[in-house]
Amino acid sequence: MNACGDSRLRGLRSRKPIGFRQWVVHFTNIDKEECNIMVFNAPYGYNEVKSFSGKELSFDEFKERYPNAEFEIVTEEYCGYDITFQGYIWQAENDSLFGIIRIWNIGDMIYRI
Repeated sequence: MNACGDSRLRGLRSRKPIGFRQWVVHFTNIDKEECNIMVFNAPYGYNEVKSFSGKELSFDEFKERYPNAEFEIVTEEYCGYDITFQGYIWQAENDSLFGIIRIWNIGDMIYRI
């Protein structure tokens, strides 16, 4: 499985992207049934947000619902074979959503920048 995307470079105190840094992560052996993506309308605690709504989707459901989405990784966490990326989901000119991607990988993880 490959995860492709970009990290958006932003100006000071601005949510507007000023550029991109392309990257690809190759996972050599995942268990797709143990992977999911949680999509929220906002991250809890950001700008004093005290509540949020969201849903959990399989990779296939996410690709169908958000076909051209880009995922901006803000936080990466590694615990054994469980990999978690947290960040923003961008689609064209729409407002961003907050997302958490969980990947169960028992193979290698190769970053290509």
